[in-house]
Amino acid sequence: MTDSISNVKAEKDQEKRNLSWNQYLEDIEKLCIILKEGNYKSVYGIPRAGIIIATIVSYKLNIPLKLNEYDIDNNTIIIDEIVDSGNTMKQLLERKNKDIHTACLHYKINKSCMEPTYYINKVEKDEWIVYPYEPKE
Repeated sequence: MTDSISNVKAEKDQEKRNLSWNQYLEDIEKLCIILKEGNYKSVYGIPRAGIIIATIVSYKLNIPLKLNEYDIDNNTIIIDEIVDSGNTMKQLLERKNKDIHTACLHYKINKSCMEPTYYINKVEKDEWIVYPYEPKE
C-alpha cells in the first residue's frame, strides 16, 4: 500500500486542495531542475502515482526508468507524489538497506515519519491533496 491518497477517502473535516494539471506539471518541472544536479543514473516511481512522475522525470532527464524495486541502487532516485505518513517510502528504504535519495511533490511535515531528500511543497496542515488524475468527489 502506498501513501497515495487515491486509495482512501478524505475525512469529512479535512480540507481538500485540488491540484490543476498546470500546477502538477510545474511542480514536476521544478523537481527535474533539482534532480538534474544530483546526476542520478535512474529513477524509480513508487506505484501507483509515483510511476507517473518517475516516467516524466525519466524522459526529461534522459535516464532509465526502473520498474522493479530490486533494480534500485545508490544511483537511483525514488519518487512518489506525496510523503504523507512516510511509511511507504521508509519501508522501501529499509528493504533496500542502502543510502538512497528520495523525492516527492508534497511532503506533510507534521505527519510523516521520514523526510524525503527533495520535495517541492511543504504541507503544514493536514489537507487532502486531490491530484488532477484522481476523480473529483
